[in-house]
Amino acid sequence: MLTRLLTILSTLVLALSVHALSTTLQGEPSVRLESLDGSRVSVPLLGMEVKTMGASPARMDFFAVKSNRAVPAPRPGSFELTLHNGDHVLGEIALGSEESLALQLSGGASAEFAIEEIASLFSVGHVQDQSVLPAPESGDRLWRITPGGFDPLDGFLLGFDASGVSMEGDLGERLTPWTEVACLWIEALEGASFAPRTADVEGRSPVAVDLVDGSRLRGYFGGIGEGLLRLERTGRAGLKLALSTITHVAVDDDRQSFLSDRKWTEAGSLSLFGDGFGMRWPALGDKAVSGGRLRAGGREWARGLGVHAPSQLQFGELSGGVLRGAVAVDDSVLGVPAKGSVTFQVILDGKIVWSSPELTSGEAPLALPAIKIGDAKTLELKVDVASDSFMGDRADWLEMRIVKP
Repeated sequence: MLTRLLTILSTLVLALSVHALSTTLQGEPSVRLESLDGSRVSVPLLGMEVKTMGASPARMDFFAVKSNRAVPAPRPGSFELTLHNGDHVLGEIALGSEESLALQLSGGASAEFAIEEIASLFSVGHVQDQSVLPAPESGDRLWRITPGGFDPLDGFLLGFDASGVSMEGDLGERLTPWTEVACLWIEALEGASFAPRTADVEGRSPVAVDLVDGSRLRGYFGGIGEGLLRLERTGRAGLKLALSTITHVAVDDDRQSFLSDRKWTEAGSLSLFGDGFGMRWPALGDKAVSGGRLRAGGREWARGLGVHAPSQLQFGELSGGVLRGAVAVDDSVLGVPAKGSVTFQVILDGKIVWSSPELTSGEAPLALPAIKIGDAKTLELKVDVASDSFMGDRADWLEMRIVKP
């Protein structure tokens, strides 16, 4: 029955979202799949074997499944690595060389990254210090932890090893132990592009995989079997990721575009009380506006936009397709006195094409209808305050994406 169902889905399924602890009505582990036309189905996970993302990779998308798993806390000495393509990975230093760095990921997998892929490397204890540990205008920069704070070392990255980071600066070559590394910024090579956007020579689909700890890795879908997902990365060894560490697998090409991956502009002031108070709430991609992970309806969402009402985000360079997603007040306000109440609007070329009723914290996310972009040139996502104070109006645009069925 499972084989027959997967055969039928091979022409229908657009992506998968894996949750090893979610259950079907029979209590079995399950996988949920959603097509670009919005069709959804849940299939058993146990014994599941999937070789490809379907006979028609152009029709792949994902559906987020509620997760009850505890998110593992980063171990002391872990680092958050960000790639120039926007991927970000949490892990412990495993191996290093003049050409690459390997991290041990959640679940035990080891992933190797070429130096030219890496944009930054932050000690998990200093991720929140990015505003005081800026990148240089050009070149590489290492921020070293000192008794009095941080000390910048500008120059050229020579490589990594098990003991630390080697940089060449004005005073010559210097090795900084990992225990003293607050962050490292690596300049991008001109014209470099790293994210796979089309099927490879073997016909494998480009995908983005989100892990329970917030990591995201792009590569090519190599199949699912024996409780593992195989992710192939160009020029790198393939990864075998335990399904228990995965939350989402999304096709990553021009048939699907997440708004959080696009550039946007914000209309109006970002300061609720005036600039003199210093309280600014810019929109964040794939995070709640407060800086934490997107949470709505009692679960976390890997993709979306976090804003604070009143808010108006503007997107250009549209090329048709269908807008899909959901909206909610972020669960982060459930623990504060101001619970939040907002309304949402979708605007195409200045015309309101969808409006939500008033939503308050604790309510289930409201799914948008399929909104056809057509030949519209601009898209605006607007959030307004509603019946109470704006103090708790932290709003989420969840899984907002433009798909092309």
